[in-house]
Amino acid sequence: MSYTMCAQCFQPFPDGVFYEFEGRKYCEHDFHVLFAPCCGKCGEFIVGRVIKALNNSWHPDCFRCQLCDNSFADTGFVKNAGRALCRDCNAHQKARAIGKYVCHKCHAIIEEGHIKYKGEAFHPYHFNCNSCR
Repeated sequence: MSYTMCAQCFQPFPDGVFYEFEGRKYCEHDFHVLFAPCCGKCGEFIVGRVIKALNNSWHPDCFRCQLCDNSFADTGFVKNAGRALCRDCNAHQKARAIGKYVCHKCHAIIEEGHIKYKGEAFHPYHFNCNSCR
């Protein structure tokens, strides 16, 4: 016997398209409601690649640094005070917390002495002439 209706809403499958889970067939809507995770940022169902982090599920494009909004779905993130931050923003937050700067060139904390240029800090040995180095 072939079932032609959703096991949840008992409606026929539109265009004969259904999802099967544990031997039961569902329409697309009910399958998503019952089994698909929702994105922690946009709240939409996630179909395809799911990123699980910070006790939530995310679309790859929705999983972004909470300070600079850069995507880090493929580069990783650092958990900082319950937030997902890219490595650069995390370094800046750590440096700010201890009253230091982060070098714009190497992204390391500057322990002593810095040069500021156009709002960015540099180790003195990383601040070079663009023409002759």
